[in-house]
Amino acid sequence: DAAPALDCALKNSPSTLRDLASVPFNTRLLSDLVKAGLVATDFSHVSSQAQLLQLYWSSRIEHHGNRARSCISRIARAMVSSRELRASIEDAEGVDPEIIDILTSEGVIILVENGRWIQFRHHLLFDYAAARVLIDPTALIDGSLRFPKGQAQGLMLAPALSFVLREIWESDENRSLFWSAAVKILADKEGDPVIRGVTGRICAEYPKEVADTAILAMMIVANDANAAQAFSHTCGAFAVRLEDYPNATTAPWTGLLKDISENIEPVAGTARFLLFNLVKLDLDQNERDLLGIAARALLRHALTLSAPQNLAVSAIDLVAETFTTDPRESGKLFSGIFEPQRLKTRGWEEVPALCRKIENIASVDPDLAIVVYRETFGFSVTEERETRMGD
Repeated sequence: DAAPALDCALKNSPSTLRDLASVPFNTRLLSDLVKAGLVATDFSHVSSQAQLLQLYWSSRIEHHGNRARSCISRIARAMVSSRELRASIEDAEGVDPEIIDILTSEGVIILVENGRWIQFRHHLLFDYAAARVLIDPTALIDGSLRFPKGQAQGLMLAPALSFVLREIWESDENRSLFWSAAVKILADKEGDPVIRGVTGRICAEYPKEVADTAILAMMIVANDANAAQAFSHTCGAFAVRLEDYPNATTAPWTGLLKDISENIEPVAGTARFLLFNLVKLDLDQNERDLLGIAARALLRHALTLSAPQNLAVSAIDLVAETFTTDPRESGKLFSGIFEPQRLKTRGWEEVPALCRKIENIASVDPDLAIVVYRETFGFSVTEERETRMGD
């Protein structure tokens, strides 16, 4: 009511921008843009914080050309170098002190401590500026830009990295550029842990459709070791996301599990972890079918191992949980547990795992349940081994 021009601009904007406008910092940005003469329709395609900051950047910085961009670059680099959200006036002005006055009048930066230091008007302006002048998307994609843990830049640059990864995500519909960048960051064992943590969270948050994770699945199936490492980080972040947002979209991850079932061996442990997190959810039949495909692939792989540790036990549990998705194929896999040699060496742990899920099996395939009972009670342990009974 007090700002009719701003009210008019927001009437033609997406609902997400109107929500953003309720934040005082964004209200100020929008007001500045309206005062600059932008008409209401200029906001019709602005629906995110990044897009709003892009509009502000164009109006307040790019409008003044390379001299403004160079000044912002000097300020951002000085701040990252000193690990402070301020830069000395000498570092900022370079050989062009006039640009400081211009950017101050535009409200991009402010002078503090009697004009000896410069700050961005808001930390989000620093984050966006750092994204524009310090992080090259192309260098992220090809892996030439790294964030070594020894430089400890994660806390300063992680928010800026989020803006750049969003830019890459939106620039390529099949997400191949995004996964190329994300995989390189996550697989860098010498990379900054904050940067890797933020990247993992983004990888868990952005996918909304099955196609969004298809490229990552293709990389895993092709035995890309870095993709397997990135998958591990991403699944950990997704598990945390499920705790915070129980209704988070699961389709990209059930689809990915189905896709990697073609070659689940490189990521068997991670696939097991993701399956256990998803199988307990109330998913539609299509998604449960995809989980069943992945669970059976995991058990098929586990049964080929001479020392599966507890992978086979976990896979038996998962196949039993998804038994209704393909009782015939699941039954074939379960019959492998009762092969004489395997029964002798692994029966003590695998048969109980199957028996614990007998109710799931009997309700769908009573004949298989009969086989399980017969084989279980007809088997006797012949091995003798010393065990410790306790103190």
